[in-house]
Amino acid sequence: MSAPIEAVEELMHDDDVFGLLVLCKAAALDWAIMHAIILARPGADEARLSELDNASATYLKLSASSAQRVFRFGWRTERSTKTAV
Repeated sequence: MSAPIEAVEELMHDDDVFGLLVLCKAAALDWAIMHAIILARPGADEARLSELDNASATYLKLSASSAQRVFRFGWRTERSTKTAV
């Protein structure tokens, strides 16, 4: 799974971790790496325990194939919206 650097950069700066969660799951990264990425985001203070618990639960439920479909669909939709403007 590859992702445009623009998408990764945008997701790293987003306040919501869901996009990063989908990207990391689509790349088949394990939770320990995802956890480190969440904490390494620019401006991310220690993530609240409840956020990490929710992210962990979602991450474990999400399959890699579903994450890949969500990412491809979302990235295509966002690109077509930006090109139309």
